[in-house]
Amino acid sequence: AGLAEKPGVSRSNPLFAAVAPFLVLALLYFALRLAMADRELVATKRLLDARDLPAATSEYEAYWFWRLPGANADVWYSRSWMDVARNAADPDMRTQALDISQQAAARAIGNAEEPFLAWYNLAQVATLQGNFEDAERNLRWAIATHPTWYLPHRVLAQELVRQSRLEEAQRETALAVALEGAASGPH
Repeated sequence: AGLAEKPGVSRSNPLFAAVAPFLVLALLYFALRLAMADRELVATKRLLDARDLPAATSEYEAYWFWRLPGANADVWYSRSWMDVARNAADPDMRTQALDISQQAAARAIGNAEEPFLAWYNLAQVATLQGNFEDAERNLRWAIATHPTWYLPHRVLAQELVRQSRLEEAQRETALAVALEGAASGPH
């Protein structure tokens, strides 16, 4: 029966014909959201680099509107604002930049792909704010979420030295050295 059909005539699947337009629309929707979110992140970076900080904040809010669920640039955004804070000559600007950085870092903890980086980032913000208790707590969370990463152990050791908790600092330093050696050793 199949040979009796005319060449070039195809039989369409009615189910596929009914579903295809919706599938195309869904794919176009996701492509639009990805493209727009990416565009907003690029604009945010450009405005941060130009130090047009209110406009950068606005663009990042637009990114949050367009981003797909699960997508997250909060660690990057927090680090960008930390850089603004470190380079700010105006104390009010420094405070505002650290506040924005802290908000983004705290938001990243709940939705980051790598939560240990979010905790480590939040510890850095706390250190810049002079909140050493929060820095220690956040470093301990970074360690809890990735115990074999040497860097939070090293920074925690420095924090413990600052607090004159030398015995704990020595343990953390030894662990950091061991973990760093294991990471850079033969593979």
